[in-house]
Amino acid sequence: MKKLSVLLLTISLLFTFGYVHAEDVSIKAGNKVESITAGKEEGSIDKEFFKKMVAEKPANVALVDVRTPFEYKAGHFDGAKHVFINDLYDKGCDATLAQLPKEEYVVFVCATGARAAEMYFGIKDDCKKADIKRLFFLDAEVFYTPKGPVVK
Repeated sequence: MKKLSVLLLTISLLFTFGYVHAEDVSIKAGNKVESITAGKEEGSIDKEFFKKMVAEKPANVALVDVRTPFEYKAGHFDGAKHVFINDLYDKGCDATLAQLPKEEYVVFVCATGARAAEMYFGIKDDCKKADIKRLFFLDAEVFYTPKGPVVK
């Protein structure tokens, strides 16, 4: 019984300190992030970190909405740039990369995470000039409501 108590205490401490660490990595002085907290899937951003980041709007993170022009016009994250996923296939790597911010972290968003992941992996696989270390995608459902996007 004593071993079980020690194990449970150890696990709870790991979760507690892990959570505190994730909060510490968030928005730093000068309204910038030092790094992006990764999600479970390669290239994804942690959903809770994303929510906090969107609320605090760090200067060195750009959101790129990859949905159709119609969807983007119907509602999008405040300040999000629109780069339609089809541009990657129709216009190619150079034209698509030219539309992305050059220095900031870039987080691709859509309505379900599928097209955002498609943009990330399409660039990763086909665009050799891309700095993939600063590109991420949101793997989550997003509802674009009249009051603003809601991440589920």
